[in-house]
Amino acid sequence: MSRSPRKSRLWKRHSALPGVMLAPLIDLVLTLLIFFMLVSRYLQPTVDLTLPESRAAAAETRPSVTLTLTAEGDLYYEGEQVNINELAGHLAGVDPQQVETVVLQADEQVPLKRVVEVLDVVRASPLKSVALEVRPK
Repeated sequence: MSRSPRKSRLWKRHSALPGVMLAPLIDLVLTLLIFFMLVSRYLQPTVDLTLPESRAAAAETRPSVTLTLTAEGDLYYEGEQVNINELAGHLAGVDPQQVETVVLQADEQVPLKRVVEVLDVVRASPLKSVALEVRPK
């Protein structure tokens, strides 16, 4: 069975056309999507702070909830900006069996009055243990 010369030319012309192979491209895009989804899950949002110094600074290893007060007066609960009323709702929903401590990170420029307002909300929650985060001297 030999091919006719006309079919042979068409076959060569058709097989020589360059094409974009979509399957490897789709595999690559899906792999990158999965990679970035997994990585973004473990990233912690950060807030720019200058913590006060202390000679008695120690690392906290118990399960905790982090509250952050910025120099501008913004309040963050686990990296999410909240107001003082929303903070009370977030803390009321925390199980004291799972989380033992509230860690308060306050910029050294934050007025003491603002820190006391946040501490009052924490004391009204089921979580009674509060730790102030500082940087070692």
